[in-house]
Amino acid sequence: MTDPAEMIQAVVAQTRQAVDPAPEINPYTIEIDGKSVVVAEVVPLLPNLKPATYQGRAYLRQADGDYVMNANDLHMVQVAGLHHSQHHRYDLIPVEGTGIGDLDDTLVQQYLTRVRATSSRLRSVEDDADLLRLTGIIDHDGVATVAGLYGLGFYPQGRLPALGVTAAVRLPRDGSGVRTQNLEHFDGPLPALLESVVEWVSRNISMSQVYRPDGNMEKRPEFPLNAVREIVANALVHRDLGPDSLGVGKKVEIRLSPEALVVVNPGGLRGVSVDQLTSAELSKAAVNQRLYEASKFLTTQDGASVIEGEGIRETLASMRDADLHRPRFIDTGVQFKVILRRGPVFTPEDRAHLNALAQGEVLTHMQKVLVLGLARDEEWTITRMCSEFSPLTRSEALAQVDGLTARGLVKVESDHLTWTGRRRTDNPTPNPDERGRENQTQLRGLPGSSQRSTRVTKNGPVILDALRHAGNQTVGELVSRTALTDGQVRYALAVLVDAGSVVMHGQQGSHATTYSVPD
Repeated sequence: MTDPAEMIQAVVAQTRQAVDPAPEINPYTIEIDGKSVVVAEVVPLLPNLKPATYQGRAYLRQADGDYVMNANDLHMVQVAGLHHSQHHRYDLIPVEGTGIGDLDDTLVQQYLTRVRATSSRLRSVEDDADLLRLTGIIDHDGVATVAGLYGLGFYPQGRLPALGVTAAVRLPRDGSGVRTQNLEHFDGPLPALLESVVEWVSRNISMSQVYRPDGNMEKRPEFPLNAVREIVANALVHRDLGPDSLGVGKKVEIRLSPEALVVVNPGGLRGVSVDQLTSAELSKAAVNQRLYEASKFLTTQDGASVIEGEGIRETLASMRDADLHRPRFIDTGVQFKVILRRGPVFTPEDRAHLNALAQGEVLTHMQKVLVLGLARDEEWTITRMCSEFSPLTRSEALAQVDGLTARGLVKVESDHLTWTGRRRTDNPTPNPDERGRENQTQLRGLPGSSQRSTRVTKNGPVILDALRHAGNQTVGELVSRTALTDGQVRYALAVLVDAGSVVMHGQQGSHATTYSVPD
């Protein structure tokens, strides 16, 4: 781009002239590979100012296109912009023709028992019907409310078909004409829906065989199931129950594509923004207050509460701890979408560099990101950490950095972090000044050793012995043969290859690359 300033001016002018009301634009320029790239951050409109229109029309982003919003969508956005006191409590509306007989006896008894165990005041209410009325499960005439039927009903979909869930695996376009598989429609009360959907996700995502630190192998799903559970529970509990969604058949939708797991519920956030939802400050605002409160006393068959943990905070932490991509939360006012990208954050090349840069030390997810970024001269501050890894407090961020400082990898100056370890381009051999480290042994005298280096990790002899007996081996084969972890094998190989004790055949990071002891 020859003139970034001109481009920025054009973007701002286009927005002000074509969009009504025009959102605030925060443009800036970054340099990538010697080229200027203009980034335009769009500040969302306040709820009472939505929707913005282009040439008199409001658009909604759906799937891979932009569509003109219909009357129902427009009304939902307008309702979302109302003050809280103006919102209609749709979960307390009685469902005509229903009563206590339409509720599931087991769920009702579970609910009553848990409510009485929690509240000393409600414990004094001896009549079950009175207690159900006081907590909004039925109205004063004994008619089940939307919250009561949805949460405790035997078959809520008989009266309100949209209170179901549809899930499907979306296939790539390969010319076969088949677009989905494993399509299922789930019904029943909210706890049953939650249990069924999480089980469906578990069946359709991939499982990996991984070694635990104790050397034993375990099956691990590609997404932490507690994170999946929290996201699905939020979609079910906080979905819109008004006539613009429930009245026109809009259900909670689950889609699993080759790229991501996507959970969509009708209606947007209410009383809280996405930024507040993911911030370090505790921010909660129930769309359906009565349903939300009732769900605290409902459990799935495994005894877990429908509402438990810290919701979004738990999801973000679980995905981060599993080295997975940060979930994306998209609120359009018409629907709320959560996207969990498939695949790990770190590539095989990243993991190899981490093993060399951190000398095989076990790092947290945040520490891995910092090590890789700082080693290639990215600018990191404590403030940026709190933003990118939110919800994260400053003290929590400093605790993460302290772990790297203690290893001599990072130093902190005011708010800024500076890399003090070896660079990514440096030889990944251990620091010769650390001769007393327990995780290193002498290399001299081992089969296949050379005089280029005199040190090797403690797992080096195991790797050399395996290669000497088995010949050419991939990383995966060495993991299986030695019972070491993937990281331990890669780190040991990096040191051995640099020392000339092992020869690499292929490209670094490729699953087909093999290693052998030189003749």
